Amino acid sequence: MKNVERKRFIWICSVLLAITMIQCSGTKRLVSGETNGASPDVEELEDINTLVITSYKLQIDEENEWSGKLRGYIKAIRGEGVMISLRRGMNIEVARMWIKNDTLTILNRVDRMVKIIDVERYLGECRVMLKNDWAMFLLMGKNPVKDRFIKEKDKGDLSMLFHGCEIEVEVEGGRKTTKRIEVRRLHNEIIIKYENGKKGKEVQLPKKIELDVNTDEIKVRCMLEFEDYIINRETEMKVKIPAGYHK
Repeated sequence: MKNVERKRFIWICSVLLAITMIQCSGTKRLVSGETNGASPDVEELEDINTLVITSYKLQIDEENEWSGKLRGYIKAIRGEGVMISLRRGMNIEVARMWIKNDTLTILNRVDRMVKIIDVERYLGECRVMLKNDWAMFLLMGKNPVKDRFIKEKDKGDLSMLFHGCEIEVEVEGGRKTTKRIEVRRLHNEIIIKYENGKKGKEVQLPKKIELDVNTDEIKVRCMLEFEDYIINRETEMKVKIPAGYHK
């Protein structure tokens, strides 16, 4: 892959994954759904303070058929935000991102660059409708919209319009499991779809998240598949920018 295409791929991947994706109290039970087949010992999604995706795979397809595949891990901590590591080839980290509230920090290890982005640029007025830990809720397949904006209909789906920003949420039966979220602002669309994973006692995390981004500039599809995860493990997450990186 040419250097220009390589750089372009890394930056598109970084921004898109972070959009889909924004913390820690006492240690609870350690759970690994794939390795030992155990179910999360958590009654509600709200009880999850720390979520660590120990391995995932990501595929990105752009409209011009240019695509790429990445792997890595994700840490999500209530109040701290979400950290995403992207790796290629021989498990070499090519980028790292932190997203907290409205701020996205991207560390491009290939070009030794750091970029800070205001997420509100993409969400616009939709941002005021979302909870502080909206990115973590998206990872869990949970509705990230603030309770005061939720008005459910008899059919079980939800549609809101707030100052030109529209969010739709589809749910499954009476379980209120998020299946699809659409954010529309002017001519831009962000559509997030979930495929259900293994069911625990009262908790269900998605095993796959599909993201479609259609704007005036790009049309991209992201497929994020969780391979393994840990719930409520004490950890820490700090934004560290190595010396010598430039903006």
